[in-house]
Amino acid sequence: VKPLQDEELKKQVYYYQVFKLRRLQRESKIPYDANNTEHEAKLLLLWNTLFPDKPLEARISDQWKNMGFQGTNPATDFRGMGMLGLSNLIYIATNKTELFKSMVIEQAARKDRDYPVAVAGINLTQMLQKIFNISKEIKEVDINNGAVGEVFHVLFDHPNAFEEIYCITFKLLDFTWDEMKASYMDFPKVLAVVKKEIEMVLESQPFTIDQFERRVNKDKSSITVKQGSEDRSREEPAQVKSLRESLKKDFKKLVEQQKVGFLQDGQFFKLYKKGSKQTQYIYMLSLIHI
Repeated sequence: VKPLQDEELKKQVYYYQVFKLRRLQRESKIPYDANNTEHEAKLLLLWNTLFPDKPLEARISDQWKNMGFQGTNPATDFRGMGMLGLSNLIYIATNKTELFKSMVIEQAARKDRDYPVAVAGINLTQMLQKIFNISKEIKEVDINNGAVGEVFHVLFDHPNAFEEIYCITFKLLDFTWDEMKASYMDFPKVLAVVKKEIEMVLESQPFTIDQFERRVNKDKSSITVKQGSEDRSREEPAQVKSLRESLKKDFKKLVEQQKVGFLQDGQFFKLYKKGSKQTQYIYMLSLIHI
């Protein structure tokens, strides 16, 4: 009876997860409308939250580029994710103001290595939507028939769990950008690395947002190590790569010869037994030449 109860509980939890994610799905399908006063008010809220001391000179303005939009009219950048893309930007600007502001301001210091922050945020929304299968149409009849998908425990830890995960992922993207010494053309590559890291953390089934963030931060070191190897491989000329491989083989052979030498010379091992005197044994490798 208990396994049946567990399956029923899993189905109910999954159904609740679907219910939570459908809100995000609906919002992503609402296109940004410049004639909608509510939409325009949200866009201005984003600006005023990030730059309270810098009034927007005009609705269509180059100032939007300073936030990381591609052009003078940010409405065109929301085509892929609709109002969900804007809502997530507002969430990080409102709840992680200093983090978001620092990411925007630091782009000037990166010079030729900058990335469009606002556009990156919209892309992260789309990426997380795919990871959590938000865009997948799930029919209630399928759930009732036992078609249960993956349950993400972390989504139940916080009323705005998806948005909190979004903020942590945004921070990871900014870190990865620097570690990979990326430029604008490397954006798809950086996004792919971030996606892989987030998927790996979610596979470990964190139960809380804090647990999720700790595991993301722990995995940052793997990005540094992997990128260092990729950078060296990319920068080295073919002759250097060839020399490195040949030296690696020679070094391996040398280590093997040293190990054989130690065994040939023999090695003493002390054996201790309770109530008896210490005894020494020597082990040697006997080489038989044919």
